[in-house]
Amino acid sequence: SFLLPSIGSLVLNLIFVSVIILTAEIYGINAAVIGTVLGSIISFLYSILIRRKYFKYSFICNPRDPSLISSMKKTIPIFVGIGAAEVNKLVDTLVASFLNTGAISMLSYASKLSSAVSTLLVNSITTVVYQEFAESAAKKDDKRMAASLLFSIKMILFVMIPIMAGGALLSKEIITIVYRRGAFDSYAVDGTAPIFSMYLLCLLFIALRQVASRVFYAYGDTIVPMKNSLFGIALNIILDFSVVKFLGAIGLALATTFANALISILILIELKKKNNYISYNEILPLFARISLASFLMVGSIYCIRIFILDNQMVSLNGFIETMLFTSINVVLGVVVYCITLFLLKTEELSMIIGTILRRKK
Repeated sequence: SFLLPSIGSLVLNLIFVSVIILTAEIYGINAAVIGTVLGSIISFLYSILIRRKYFKYSFICNPRDPSLISSMKKTIPIFVGIGAAEVNKLVDTLVASFLNTGAISMLSYASKLSSAVSTLLVNSITTVVYQEFAESAAKKDDKRMAASLLFSIKMILFVMIPIMAGGALLSKEIITIVYRRGAFDSYAVDGTAPIFSMYLLCLLFIALRQVASRVFYAYGDTIVPMKNSLFGIALNIILDFSVVKFLGAIGLALATTFANALISILILIELKKKNNYISYNEILPLFARISLASFLMVGSIYCIRIFILDNQMVSLNGFIETMLFTSINVVLGVVVYCITLFLLKTEELSMIIGTILRRKK
């Protein structure tokens, strides 16, 4: 059941925004703090309410409970892995502090926007498929586990590659729409856009690593993902200091992307050792079709972009004009991408369309 829990975040955000609108003139920036705390409390109470439909709490304190001990042993490596990712961000910020003015802000803005994309798309996919992983592991059905993993990878490629390509081409427009106002001028847009493009590329590898990690979690193995994360942060730190002198803030984003690419490949290889049914051979033809479709999509967007700008049909100085221009390009890109995959007889596209039609019925 995914609908009821997802409403919890909606409740939090609605309260957060409402408190800011109603009290910002009185409390200033503190209105955001009040909205966050109040929204979190109400969202937590809502989560307790909906969980009563499935189970009831029984307050028992037994530190020697074998289930509790086993859970804690498996949870500690997860904490370490998550902590490693946070340390990675901290190191990026510290290294960026030695660069020119605004480098930290540009990294932060680009990272937050790419994280929003990750939360919306990557986390949605990995959350849904974990149910399949857990059930397959519980039934010791390695063949089903392999099929679920490959399906997840295909969906990630299907969604993330065109977003990476289109987002990189329209990065300035996207940054303008989201951030350009007040002190965030054209200079900040020009500096943040390439960093954002690099972080978009990183999202593909983050998604692959998250899916692979969840398969390990379903098997009850939290050690391999932890080692993978620790290796990733060590590699990222080395790359940060290696490229920052030559590429600046963009180099930090590039280092993060390269580190995530390598550790995602390594953890997928480790996963193949865990499950002999896993084979990535059928991924390559799909990757080729998606790449071709994304290339044609970017080409069509670029052509319409040049045509509109050369004929001065729209000015990109204002928010509404930029939003309209970007929307036209996005719609065109999606149409070209889907048509190309359809002409290439991509089974995954037919599968998604069929699922949507069945849902409507």
